[in-house]
Amino acid sequence: MGYVILENDDALHLTAEVRRRMAQGWKPLGRVSCYYDTRNEAVRYVQTLVREPVETGATPPPTA
Repeated sequence: MGYVILENDDALHLTAEVRRRMAQGWKPLGRVSCYYDTRNEAVRYVQTLVREPVETGATPPPTA
């Protein structure tokens, strides 16, 4: 299983990236988290996505 952690300071940009990845077969793991980055003094939004390995002989998910 592969995973990726997406992070952005703009919730709309994060949502667009999550949707793009979902179209490629990635699945969100849980909800969007957020935290306050004290170094940059900004709120950061985080989403983890997972991708199941493609089984041999299985049809890969469609790509956009």
